[in-house]
Amino acid sequence: MNRKHYILFACLLVVAAAKAQNFGLDSLSTWSRPGLPVDDFQSYSDIWGWHDGNGREYAIMGSLDSIYFIEVTQPEKPVLRDAEVGKQQHVIHRDFKTYQNYCYAVGDEGFSSLQIFDLSYLPDSVHKVYDSDKLLKRTHNIFIDGDRLYLGTCRLRNDKLIPMRILSIKDPENPVLLCDVFAPDVLGQRLFNEVHDMYVKHDTIFCSTGYDGLYVLKYVDSTRQSQGDSSWKIFDPHCVVVDYGAVVKYPGNGYNHSSWLSNNSKYLVMADETPGTKLKIVHFPWDDLPEISSTFGVGYKEGSLPHNPFILHKMAIISYYHEGVVVFDISKPESPRLMAQFDTYPDNTDFHGMYGCWGVYPFLPSGHIIASDQLYGLFVFDKITATGPDVKNDLQFEVFPNPATEGYFQIKFYTGTEGVVNIAVFNASGQCILRDVANGSQWVFNKEQSLGSGLYVVQIAHQGRVYHRKVVVK
Repeated sequence: MNRKHYILFACLLVVAAAKAQNFGLDSLSTWSRPGLPVDDFQSYSDIWGWHDGNGREYAIMGSLDSIYFIEVTQPEKPVLRDAEVGKQQHVIHRDFKTYQNYCYAVGDEGFSSLQIFDLSYLPDSVHKVYDSDKLLKRTHNIFIDGDRLYLGTCRLRNDKLIPMRILSIKDPENPVLLCDVFAPDVLGQRLFNEVHDMYVKHDTIFCSTGYDGLYVLKYVDSTRQSQGDSSWKIFDPHCVVVDYGAVVKYPGNGYNHSSWLSNNSKYLVMADETPGTKLKIVHFPWDDLPEISSTFGVGYKEGSLPHNPFILHKMAIISYYHEGVVVFDISKPESPRLMAQFDTYPDNTDFHGMYGCWGVYPFLPSGHIIASDQLYGLFVFDKITATGPDVKNDLQFEVFPNPATEGYFQIKFYTGTEGVVNIAVFNASGQCILRDVANGSQWVFNKEQSLGSGLYVVQIAHQGRVYHRKVVVK
C-alpha cells in the first residue's frame, strides 16, 4: 500500500470499522504493486485464474497500465512472474479468459487490441504471440467456450459497434472471424443494442444486454440449418442465431450486467449493476419460458452493487463493489442462504460509486479463491469453511480497550467458554498476523508484539461457531 493509499485508509478506519463484515473467508495474502497510478480510487480491474496441470496456479489481474501474471501456488506468498503492457496504456476495463495454455486479453478504452499470451513458459515468463486490432479495437468482456471466443459490445477500427462478435480459436495463435450477432428487429426496433457480458455453454448464449434484460440465443453452424424453418434468424453467412427466450422485466430489474449458469443448466444467477438491486436466480425448464426463482443479496437496502456472479458446486460466489466477496448457499434455489463474506474495501461506508471488489475467481484446483480490489489489488483466500454468520451470539466476551491506544488489547470471556477458544487476528488487508489459543476467562495480546496503527479484525472460534470483532489501534 503506497503512502497515498495509507493516508486515505487511515482517515477512514474508525468509520469503516462499523461497516466491514468478514466471516467464513480467511484472507491468506494480498499483493499490490507500489507506485501504480490511481484513477478515481482505481488501480486494478478484473481477474482470472489459470493452472498448468502440474500443481502451479496463477492469478491474471489487470491494472490501468498492464496485465499481471502472479503465481499463487503458495497462497501465503504471491509472486509476480510477469507483467505485460496493453496496446492502450491507460485502461480502466481489462478482461481476460484462458484456453489451453493461452490467455486472451482485451481492453475497453482508446486504441486497444486483442492480445494473446502463451503461458506455457511460466513460471519464468509469458510470451506475447498476438497483438492486433484487425478483428477488434476494443471490447468490454469476453468469454471462451470450446474453441470459440465471444466478444461483447465490440468496437472495430472504423468505430463500428457490434453487439457481439464470435471468433474461432481452433488455431489458438491465429483467431478467425466466424460471425457478428445483431439483435432481431421487432416492429422496426432492435431488441437490444449491446451485449455487456455473456455466458456460453455449448450452443447456448446467455446475453446480459444492460437495461434491455437477459436474452438467450442459440448458435448453430449455417450448414446445418433446417430448410424452410422460418424461425431461424440469419445474421451472418457463417452462423444462425435462434431467439430462445428473454428475461426482460423482472422484480428489481436494472442494468443486466452478467450471469453464470449452474452445472446442470437448470439455474442461472444474474446480477444487475444498479445500486440497491438484488441478485436473481432464474430457472430454465427449457421446455417452457424461464422464470425468476428467487431474489437475494446483501447491502441492497443501503444501495450496494453486485458486479460479477459465479457458481461453484452449490454456491454462488459474487464480487460486490461495496461488500467484497460474498458467498451464498444456493442448494435450495428458492431460498439462498448467506455463507461467507470478506470486505476487500472497508473504506467505502456510504455505498457511493463503483469502488471496491471488481472480480473473483473460484475455480482453482486447490480450492483457494482469488479476487481483485480496484485499490488494494490481489486477495488470496483459503477454502470456504463457514456455513453462515453466527446469529445466536451465545458466547459472551469483550475486546478492550477499543480503540486501543498502546498497540495491544485483551479479550475477557464472561460465559459459554467451556473448552478451547481459538483466536486469530487479521490486519486490514486480511492477512492473519497472529493465532493463539485461550483456555481461561481472559486473553491478553503480548505487549512485546504491539500492533501498528490501523484496523484489525479479531476472529474467535469456539465449538463450531465463529465470532468477529473489529479493533482500531491508534
